Amino acid sequence: MYYSCLFPDKSKEPESFVSVMPDHFSDLNLDQITDAAMADYEKYDLARHYYTAIHDTDVISYRQEAMKELEKPGVLDAVKPVCEILAAVSRLQPKLESSLNGEGPMENNAMTKGQYLNAVIKYIVALQDYADRADALGLSSKALKGFADYVKELFETPGWKAFLEHAARVRASFDALNYCMLVKDSKIRLRKYEEQEDESEYIRELFSKFAAGETKDYRQKLNENAIAYHVESGILELLVKMYPDEFKDLTDLTKHFPHFLDGVCERFALEMQFYFSFLDYIAPIRLAGRNFCYPVIAAQGDRIEAVDSFDLALAHSRLSTGMPVVNGFYLEGKERVIVVTGPNQGGKTTFARSIGQMLHLFMTGLCVPGTRAQLPPVSHIFTHFEKEENVENGAGKLMDDLERIKPMLDAADRDSFFIVNEIFASTTLDDATAISRQVMQRLLDTGARAIWVTFIDEMAEYGPEIVSMMSMVDDSGTEKRTFRIERKSADGLAHAMYIAKKHALTYEQLMGRLRV
Repeated sequence: MYYSCLFPDKSKEPESFVSVMPDHFSDLNLDQITDAAMADYEKYDLARHYYTAIHDTDVISYRQEAMKELEKPGVLDAVKPVCEILAAVSRLQPKLESSLNGEGPMENNAMTKGQYLNAVIKYIVALQDYADRADALGLSSKALKGFADYVKELFETPGWKAFLEHAARVRASFDALNYCMLVKDSKIRLRKYEEQEDESEYIRELFSKFAAGETKDYRQKLNENAIAYHVESGILELLVKMYPDEFKDLTDLTKHFPHFLDGVCERFALEMQFYFSFLDYIAPIRLAGRNFCYPVIAAQGDRIEAVDSFDLALAHSRLSTGMPVVNGFYLEGKERVIVVTGPNQGGKTTFARSIGQMLHLFMTGLCVPGTRAQLPPVSHIFTHFEKEENVENGAGKLMDDLERIKPMLDAADRDSFFIVNEIFASTTLDDATAISRQVMQRLLDTGARAIWVTFIDEMAEYGPEIVSMMSMVDDSGTEKRTFRIERKSADGLAHAMYIAKKHALTYEQLMGRLRV
């Protein structure tokens, strides 16, 4: 039986979801991504789906398949409006139920029952529309086609057959009703329609000459909430007396099927908003020329890589000023740690963040920035970025760095991923190097993978498990940052020489001035 558009069956769903923003979100700017993606979807509980990383590859594949199908031409435009109607009715139903069971003067009357019928018809039509569109579009994913098949089976069950037939009968009987309304001064009178002349046709013809050519539309959109609720309700009560059988059939419908929402359908409409929100978020970035892909799931020991990846939060913030540079990486064989060195403001931290973002988004089943990727589900994403010094504890930044990294190393396993950015920058170079070497060894002992941004060139040569990458500058001699990160041996000396030359502090420049 169909279960969910996010999980192939109940056994694959976590016992609990992450309800509080994970620790690594702020370091990786994932909070900026998810907050922006959810901004237009506040009425849905999407945070838990963005926060909860999925480690089950079956679930990741299930979601990727659904997302790929939503991106096919015409599918999103067909599916999204249907889900919005289903979700809107789901939000309205509790209010209708409460009103139908209430005893107030404005409750459990013909007006409320009419609103119930309207919601029922919208709900049924939306479900049928989804099933029809799924067939027309040839949907094949387990999540999307599976739901269409579920709806067809649901409509064939005895309970729903009776519900559909009863709702259709009530709707047809009300569609056939005609009556005349006479309004004079402050009085309204009703009588049955007896083939009287339809004055609306005469009025329409009379004013048709004013509609020739293009005209300005002076119509105003009225509030959905009836301004004269008591008047409308009063008219309906008169109609109840005129057509008692029709309204009795409506009352029977509300009594026999008060809880018309189907739990699976309700869940589908709400969970689909997770896919819609992210596709809406990345749409303008795609229009700006950046690509997204669905990573191949890497098994233990497989090469992991990403091609043409970028910082998604940065890209979203620069929609009007130009997209960020794309980069890539790979780790294969014994390689476990990427050490990134190079000049400041060269894109090292942005590169590290982009990898962390990619890993988390991949483990929610969403597409990731880039043209190609192969990634593994990781057990933990640990981040260690520079924090402001806590003056209250008096321990200093070095001790704070150590106290923060230790529990991460203690909890890490072979499937963990670390993103370490400029650790131990508050101490001397010699001390930072010595401590970094010890931490690096602890990290390698766990078997975890990592990307480590550092100002210490020696860390890039720590061992065979280390890959050296460097933020590049152009070849013009100006040392202009390209924001490209490439596999290259650490070469901090070259940049230091450029800085010294720029400020006339090289040995030759100093000696030249001394000779003078």
